[in-house]
Amino acid sequence: MSDDDNTDRFNAREVWDKDGVQVSVRSTSPGGVQFDIRELNPISSTGPDREYAIRVSGDDTWDLISALGSTTNEPVDLIASNIDAIMRSGVAAWLESIGIDPGRRYPVRPHVALVRSSDVDLVPTECRVA
Repeated sequence: MSDDDNTDRFNAREVWDKDGVQVSVRSTSPGGVQFDIRELNPISSTGPDREYAIRVSGDDTWDLISALGSTTNEPVDLIASNIDAIMRSGVAAWLESIGIDPGRRYPVRPHVALVRSSDVDLVPTECRVA
């Protein structure tokens, strides 16, 4: 992972948090957009949370901007101001409706926490946040 990827990940903007679905969006290099999506218990109240990302390439970003009725705005701001319309059908279905193939869903990396293994050592351990 490059430093740019890490910086982009922490600059994500939360745009939706309703009905058990959380969506953040961020710009990626070169000129793309990524939706980070977390579905809380998507199958049933006992099912596991799902986390995945949908990436829009830099080439397709202009189609996304145009579909949102702009030619110059920053895509993250446009998505944030139009998120209700996007979420009516869901991110992937909305992208398909404007002619952008959402492609495969990329798993979001598990959260990493520091767990104390002794009084002096800290060891990174993968864990899922409930």
